[in-house]
Amino acid sequence: ALALAWRFTPLGAWLEPERMRAAVAAIGRLPFAPVWLVLAFVAASLSMVPVTALIVGTILVFGALKGFAYALTGTLLSALAGYGLGVLMGRRGRWPLDGGRIESIAKRIAHNGILAVATVRIVPVAPFAVINLAAGSLRLPLRDYVIGTVVGMGPGIAALAFFTDRLRASLRHPSAATVTLLILSVLALAGVFWGLNRWMQGRGDGTP
Repeated sequence: ALALAWRFTPLGAWLEPERMRAAVAAIGRLPFAPVWLVLAFVAASLSMVPVTALIVGTILVFGALKGFAYALTGTLLSALAGYGLGVLMGRRGRWPLDGGRIESIAKRIAHNGILAVATVRIVPVAPFAVINLAAGSLRLPLRDYVIGTVVGMGPGIAALAFFTDRLRASLRHPSAATVTLLILSVLALAGVFWGLNRWMQGRGDGTP
């Protein structure tokens, strides 16, 4: 219900880049801002806020390098928090895996380990937070889960950080150089996802 609400109700207005940037900027002015930012990342993710919106807002405020570091840290800790909640819900019988699509996806992840986790991070077949809960409820090995999350999310966040930084620079100081770098960043972003997709297809050959 929360995932649908962020997409199809007025709550979605909070995910607009400018609003997200303003919210992250407000956190950035607090003492120990990185700590509060990561905690906000975790809380928002557990509330089913799309992780891409959080990543973009972080990069817009903190720039490419710091934004990448904070976004990757927040994403990984959000994934671990969701996993832990999934373990707890699974133990208490409160996670409704009863033969539906999410259970099918989660079981495929459990059988194929790191490769499957990386695949669903690159090509999300369900909301980020739902995958986290499902992986925890089925007790996917934590090592596979963490490595797969970093492999699947890290390159995309890095490429998005570079693209966002170049876009901001070209808007603030338009010139031949900044526009050229923006075009190169678009090509790099497309290349990263194309390369990851090809790599996943190659690794997936013969995988049950």
